[in-house]
Amino acid sequence: MLVVGAGSSGVQIADELQRSGRQVYLSIGAHDRPPRAYRNRDFCWWLGVLGEWDQAAMKPGREHVTIAVSGAHGGKKRNGLDLPLEPEARRVFPDADCIKNPILELDFAKAGITSIIWATGFAVDYSWLKVDAFDAAGKPQHQRGVSSESGIYFLGLPWQSRRGSSFIWGV
Repeated sequence: MLVVGAGSSGVQIADELQRSGRQVYLSIGAHDRPPRAYRNRDFCWWLGVLGEWDQAAMKPGREHVTIAVSGAHGGKKRNGLDLPLEPEARRVFPDADCIKNPILELDFAKAGITSIIWATGFAVDYSWLKVDAFDAAGKPQHQRGVSSESGIYFLGLPWQSRRGSSFIWGV
């Protein structure tokens, strides 16, 4: 199996397939993600107790890093933040083989790949909406979801009015 896309869904799908006993290749690209958990608490919990979900929207282009959602098994990343005091725990190991020798090309037949799962996300497309409500980059121009165009409103956009705007509970 080949899973293309290492966002929340791609990683979860690859993990579940691997746990079911399948050989899985995960094709990744560049993107930033915070750790899913820190000090045994979900990253979203930390954003809540720190008041970050209510942080007001900032200037366009300065939006936050997206949240990694790791699925049923709640993957964790240590990032060296909770290391025990023992010196052995602080030892730095050489890079893993996948870092030193990344797979840049894959022969599907030799690897036994007969299925590809595309988990590459989505992009918005407002081209069907023929109104003057978008900036030069195609992003909606609005004030807390209200467009200058009569009868045009936006809901659930990232950073629409605050950090939590794009989540169902933040709408």
